Amino acid sequence: MDPETKDEAACSLKILAPAAAGLTLLVFLVYGHTVFFGFLVNTDDQAYIFRNPYLRDLSLENLLAIFTRVHFDSYLPATLTSYSADYTFWKYDPFGYHLTQVVLHAANSFLALAVLLLAGVSLPAALGTAAIYAVHPVHAESVAWISERKNLLSGFFIFLSLIFYLLHARGRSPKPANLTVSFFAFVMALLSKPVAAVLPPALILLDLCVLKRGVRLMEKAPYFGAALLAGAGVVYTQSGIGAIKEYAGGSPATALLFMARVYWDYFWSLIFPFSLSPHYYYPRSVLWEWQSWMAYAAVPWAGVLAATRFRARPRFAFAAGWFFLWLLPVSNIVPLATLRQDRYLYLPSLAVVLFLTTAVLGGQRAAGPNGLESGGERRSSGAIPAWLFRSDARRGLLVLGVVGLLFCHWTIKYSHDYASSGAFWKRAADLYPRWSGAQFESGYQCWIAEKADCAVHYYRRAISADPDNVQALGNLGALLIDQGHYSRARPYLERALKADPDDALTYYNLAVVAEKTGKDKDKIPEWLKRYEDLQARKEKKKDYRLGEFRFR
Repeated sequence: MDPETKDEAACSLKILAPAAAGLTLLVFLVYGHTVFFGFLVNTDDQAYIFRNPYLRDLSLENLLAIFTRVHFDSYLPATLTSYSADYTFWKYDPFGYHLTQVVLHAANSFLALAVLLLAGVSLPAALGTAAIYAVHPVHAESVAWISERKNLLSGFFIFLSLIFYLLHARGRSPKPANLTVSFFAFVMALLSKPVAAVLPPALILLDLCVLKRGVRLMEKAPYFGAALLAGAGVVYTQSGIGAIKEYAGGSPATALLFMARVYWDYFWSLIFPFSLSPHYYYPRSVLWEWQSWMAYAAVPWAGVLAATRFRARPRFAFAAGWFFLWLLPVSNIVPLATLRQDRYLYLPSLAVVLFLTTAVLGGQRAAGPNGLESGGERRSSGAIPAWLFRSDARRGLLVLGVVGLLFCHWTIKYSHDYASSGAFWKRAADLYPRWSGAQFESGYQCWIAEKADCAVHYYRRAISADPDNVQALGNLGALLIDQGHYSRARPYLERALKADPDDALTYYNLAVVAEKTGKDKDKIPEWLKRYEDLQARKEKKKDYRLGEFRFR
């Protein structure tokens, strides 16, 4: 190692403590207000908090139950243990749960910095990447939503695993202890969220594009074994609950087109994250938009280029490979219920942000000969980094500063969409006015918040988008009954019954209308009998899954 490289390595070590403090402060400035948010009651928070039988004080008995049983049709013992740790100190006060979220994201931002420095990324590029990663709006879902603890916790252990793997791989005499710690951190990541199973191929990518040390499959055999076991567990637990559905669009080919567009949208959301939403809507018509045609060309091109030119363009190959690999489990190879969510970008975003940050800083060189880049001329002046003498580097810092401030502002603003269930759905409803489901959910949240005019507004929008939306028709009819508008309620209830003759509450509400108006009173016994039969049938099928939380 030459003296200059030694100086930079020493500088990197000295900067770790102030960098940790700075990143923590940055994360708390951007996300600190989320500690005053509540639980999102009508979401997975129900399953992980309110209907979690293991949400008790930490004890050996409770830990044994957590690690030996499946909850919410998923095996996430590390995540459930973290919830129980929160409960031990905070009971049902959401403050503590949100505080844990923010602390975990701050820790992950620092660990990401450590990974980048160990991988040979230059100090300015690593610092810039970690700062942008810390405040990027796409991470608001993972940080502000308590149910996404599994995302933060798995990220924490994945970064730890990468750190010890890099210590093993870059050491002059690799130490088995580092690889052992890396493997056990990987296991903990799997116990937090099974998507961590992607780490073994990601390590191969790291070897090929960054470390230039060959594949070395044997040392990764335990990783692949644990990943396969976790994958088999996911298929077993998810296949029977409806999480695995038919392909988007009805066929694998159409699902492939949808995912190409989703990949395109993911990438653009990392550059222009100003149309983010807690939920996304992809009707079939989206396949013919110009952005989709761009995706059909760009996504395969990026994949082929990364695969064929990884020696000539290692930075691009690593960024593209890392991005695609970590999105692979949610790419509908096995059909899933959800096409796109911001939380899926928590790990894929890091390499893309690094690639863009390095480009903005003028292609800063890596710290060592085995890094993402090497070589490059330097001028040094004491403690001042040589690259600061370059005008393009100063311009790059200015650009990064402006982007960082813009992202901070937008993250603070966007994170408020996770402050309550009403805000959660209002964002999606306003972003997708033709999505009947989002309009209904937003109307429902208005109704339970006793905002009648707001509920009527969104229910009407739901019916306009889908005239046969049974829930919107029925709920609007029920709302009009509450307001004493019985005659106005009848047409909506009749339309709901025509769309779904087995909707129990519609029969009950029609009986109420008949009683109040005197019209069709002779049908009241029949309607009430039908209501009781359908309700009894529903109770037999009722379970704790999300779809059961929103009975009107």
